[in-house]
Amino acid sequence: MTEKIYLKINGMHCTSCEKIILAEFANLPAISNIKVDFSAGTGELETISPVSDDTIIKAIADAGYQATITKRIAEPVAVVSDSFEKKLVKDATSLKMKLDSSLVVEGSFSTADDRPTFMGKITHQRRGEFEVPEDRSDINNLVDELLRTTKIHQLLNIFGSEPTPALSAVPVIAKPTDPAVTAALFSQTVQTGKKELQVQLSISGMHCASCAGLIERGLKKVTGVHQANVNFAVEKARVTYDPALTNAKQLILAVQKAGYKARVITASDPELERKQREAVISRYWQKFLWSLMLSLPMLYFMLLDFFAFLPGRALLLPYIGLISFILTIPVQFIIGAG
Repeated sequence: MTEKIYLKINGMHCTSCEKIILAEFANLPAISNIKVDFSAGTGELETISPVSDDTIIKAIADAGYQATITKRIAEPVAVVSDSFEKKLVKDATSLKMKLDSSLVVEGSFSTADDRPTFMGKITHQRRGEFEVPEDRSDINNLVDELLRTTKIHQLLNIFGSEPTPALSAVPVIAKPTDPAVTAALFSQTVQTGKKELQVQLSISGMHCASCAGLIERGLKKVTGVHQANVNFAVEKARVTYDPALTNAKQLILAVQKAGYKARVITASDPELERKQREAVISRYWQKFLWSLMLSLPMLYFMLLDFFAFLPGRALLLPYIGLISFILTIPVQFIIGAG
């Protein structure tokens, strides 16, 4: 049985938020058909094996958002049953493959929430038949090799989508070791996988969405980067890259080159991100208090021009410029540095 899960997600602001959540879900097994809509604040996904509510909510929380599961709907899944047969045919000059496909449904239908629901078992039976020229041992050996590998199931997946179950003849005029033969049989099933790594960076120093766009463009210029998404709201970047061409250090340097700071987010301490954010807020708050205390005397000096009755006017007026200069130095060059 598959299950469709509907979510309510809070905290999304733009399409970058959607990409960050999608990338987080990509790390979870058995999840597919993921859809996230930031404008509606919703999401949905499908699972092919049981996934707990906590796992899904934690994945969204790791991306920097809050979510609740609003509904789960169980749906039947088809079990695929494959069988194969090889026949030697006299006076044949070409290899033929035939495919028969059928669905066997066992169960019952019911109605829940005005929606028809099927509970039971669906079996997708597929039968493949090879017709091999009797006097072609090379083709016979090639078919035997094909049947011993999992590629035969991939081949059925490809041809199973065709409207007609019977496949036309494929003339074979080369040896099985010939690359042309291998390509003819395996070209649609072999995928050259690229090794990719994904890293999440914590970005500091951003002030607006333009900052996020500037960092994103800088990361995409790094050789080996396949995808980069920067979210200004949560101050995070998610980068997919080829480890043979670049590494996390180069990505951090690219962020620094754009004028910002970055560090790699690790899962060793799930509270580290929150603690660091609180520490940054605390430092800014302390800077604000110190700046306020050093600036209050200058506010008082300004009022002396308007209210002659304020105490100390005659004593302070000759030294206002010097005192203001001394007070502004730490505000401008120490507290306001960077």
